[in-house]
Amino acid sequence: MYLSIKNPFPYVALCLCFFVLRMAIPFALIALVISILITYALFYKELFEFVKKTKWKDLGIFIPFSLTILSFIISLAFDRSNQSILYKELANIPIILSILLIFLALVDSTEKIKSFLSYFTKYYTILMGIICILALIKFWLMLKGIHLALLTNHDKYPWGFSLSTDYNFYAVAIFIGFVILLWRKENLFPEKYKLVEYLFFMLICTNVFYSGSRRGILILFSILILQFIASSFQYFKHKKIDKVFFKCILGILVILFQIYFLYFSSFPVRKFTGKAINVYAIPYKKEITAIAFRYITLFDTKADYKKMYIDMWPREKSDQVIKLEDTKEPIYEKTTYGSRLERWKYGIEIFTKKYNIGQQIFGKGFSYLRRYAIRFRVILFNSYDYPHNPLIASLLYGGIIGFLLLLTYLSYSLFLIFKLKMYDNVLITSYFIISFFSLLSGNSYFSIPIYVAITLIPFYYYYVTRSSKNQISS
Repeated sequence: MYLSIKNPFPYVALCLCFFVLRMAIPFALIALVISILITYALFYKELFEFVKKTKWKDLGIFIPFSLTILSFIISLAFDRSNQSILYKELANIPIILSILLIFLALVDSTEKIKSFLSYFTKYYTILMGIICILALIKFWLMLKGIHLALLTNHDKYPWGFSLSTDYNFYAVAIFIGFVILLWRKENLFPEKYKLVEYLFFMLICTNVFYSGSRRGILILFSILILQFIASSFQYFKHKKIDKVFFKCILGILVILFQIYFLYFSSFPVRKFTGKAINVYAIPYKKEITAIAFRYITLFDTKADYKKMYIDMWPREKSDQVIKLEDTKEPIYEKTTYGSRLERWKYGIEIFTKKYNIGQQIFGKGFSYLRRYAIRFRVILFNSYDYPHNPLIASLLYGGIIGFLLLLTYLSYSLFLIFKLKMYDNVLITSYFIISFFSLLSGNSYFSIPIYVAITLIPFYYYYVTRSSKNQISS
């Protein structure tokens, strides 16, 4: 597991770790760029040799991906909206391509993939454990009123355990560690440190719960319950409790404890207790209330944030209670899907009523970003908003052509998973979790780098398996 200038797999593993962790921690992008540059510097001969010997026809499997990039760049080239978000999305493309080149050149066989995965799962688990501990410390400091400036992003401070203001994709990064710990068969730690693995698993479950992601807690609980049922059948058949079964029990107990703690201990609302309990003054009351409120709206769409805030903090003076209309953060949306559905409907409305025939076929660039900002009342503090669905965004900026290119690419990616029988639990679960979150978030397909990466994996694996067969036959 040590770094060596003769072994590329640790460096490739670190590149992918930091690529994923961009969603979870600040400055991971800097670590990612440094790791990519180091990898290129150490293994430039192998990379140059790959570029030199590879023919364009060998990369034909990546044509759908290339066309998706082309559609985005053409739309951007003719766009006049000059929104900063678009340049961030454009900057993601060379990073993704540079990592793809590293994999194609250095991890070019199924045996090498196995070696790489051994490093990646260990590195990612350790890094995720460290992040979860830091998140716990951050939350504890927040309760003490200590503000960590490096976590602040555009005057927003992350809620709960999240180290990022994008709490949904913070939960996604945590989820990847969760599925690795739950389903990887080999031991991630030496036998004498086995308890560390279970401790990390409990910390990860706690992190997802307190991340503020409603989707996160629903998916986490669903996976644990389904796996618990499957493992129960195995237990009755073999009369043996395996590691997966034990982790499911631990995870369910952790979630049940957190529900009790949140709603009956630290959150004594009147409808549960019959009376308000005086709680000493705690800074960041808005962030703490937001976590509880978001989860309550899963079961009670009529929940009122202002009343809930008063119930949680009964000593607050009336003039200190936060006004809903003064906040910039969308914590008060009653359901994730209701707010998303309105944005999707508006995207279809723009396409059908505001575009002419030519614009419907070829798109109209990114002018819709300002329309969304005005329609959904974020224009006062942000110059753009978006459909929160990459497919609808592609329809708006690239027209029917751009939409069909992206839809074809994503459909083919899914088809390759089944064609190549890529039925690994970690991969399949990560693929669908990331896809689920991504199709409810972001602007273009390239605004969510992890979604680009996970949908590229089937194409990469197809290329590797075909290259391996060609080498054997020759």
